[in-house]
Amino acid sequence: MSSVIYNFIIVIGVVIASFIIFNSLWKKEASEETDQILSQLKDAQGKLRNYSDELNGLLGLMSSFHQLNITPTTLELGEIAKLALANAIKILGAKRGSLFLFDNKTNHLELRAVLGFDGVDTNGANLPISQRIFNESGQKGDHLSSGEFIKLALGEVTPFNQGSFISVPLKIQNKVIGIINVNDKIGEGQFAPEDLRVLATLADQTAIVLENLNLYKNLQQVYLGVIKTLSMAVDAKDHYTYGHSQRVTEYVISMAEEMRLDPEMKKVAEAAAVIHDIGKIGIREEILLKPGRLTDDEFTEIKKHPVTGSDMVKPIEFLSALAPLIYYHHQHYNGGGYPDKITGEDIPLVARMITVADSYDAMVSDRPYRKGLPEETALKELKRCSGTQFDPDLVTIFLKIIRDKKAKMT
Repeated sequence: MSSVIYNFIIVIGVVIASFIIFNSLWKKEASEETDQILSQLKDAQGKLRNYSDELNGLLGLMSSFHQLNITPTTLELGEIAKLALANAIKILGAKRGSLFLFDNKTNHLELRAVLGFDGVDTNGANLPISQRIFNESGQKGDHLSSGEFIKLALGEVTPFNQGSFISVPLKIQNKVIGIINVNDKIGEGQFAPEDLRVLATLADQTAIVLENLNLYKNLQQVYLGVIKTLSMAVDAKDHYTYGHSQRVTEYVISMAEEMRLDPEMKKVAEAAAVIHDIGKIGIREEILLKPGRLTDDEFTEIKKHPVTGSDMVKPIEFLSALAPLIYYHHQHYNGGGYPDKITGEDIPLVARMITVADSYDAMVSDRPYRKGLPEETALKELKRCSGTQFDPDLVTIFLKIIRDKKAKMT
């Protein structure tokens, strides 16, 4: 787009210049004035090229800002810091840079990303500093040249503020949370004031992303706390299944790792496994704790717990994605089981994983009406029902996990 604008401006400039030249010739002042105008046109063309280059730079900057508009769930803090630093170095035409974040617990600036410092020892580059001094230095300006900011903050020279250098604070609501530095302008002596403004804008964008990541992590902790509380509520109601949800969760996590599921899928699998039996809260204790075998009516009541559990989490926005996984965790691969008749891969993958882990743990655990089965007997039952009750691929994975676990213990 910028090249089209540039060419258009050049054409207009040439037309205007041609008209002026023609007009000058018509007035019989051709020689001197034509030379002067041609000289002015040459200067104008140079300026237009500079404007075009600036426009290209702005378009690149806008693209970079778009790249920073990432979802915190997909990246960890170190990855975000490295991406932000790489963008800053690229946009500003620098050779290297570093990004530090302040740790309130240690009162240190922790080095979170460093690029281009080949041959420089950056180990242990966590710099002691008080938050008070850090905030005071940050309040002196949004950006400072020649290493002023880092010198004010640290009171010392480091490998990160040598050569041509600019540094800006990362701030959230006027609180300084870190520093981003870029070093050594490529092909030029010093960074320009425009470079400082660009780096300050990038720092603001980076700080927002980091704050969003922090908020997301806090939300995750609340989320996991709610899930664990719900799981404990089920275990507290039925002491015979105490620890059952935790064991099923451990099996499911091992399966997810063996299958190399992506991190988000692992988290979903873990959460669903933890509360897969949450619907049992709605079952009467005389049925849940009955020492003998259940009647048909009582078993019908038990079979409602996947639906009850699904209905419980569905209205809760951050748990609603677990609803179908809870709903189908007693669905058989061949369409048997409950609550529906869907088969094979129409059953959600995580639900199929929970089915295998849940059934195995139920078989080897003691119940009021029977002793738990020996491990080998339970594994044979999984094999026997592979392809009917259980997804055969998942049975194979589960058997490998148990074998590997036994091998480590011997």
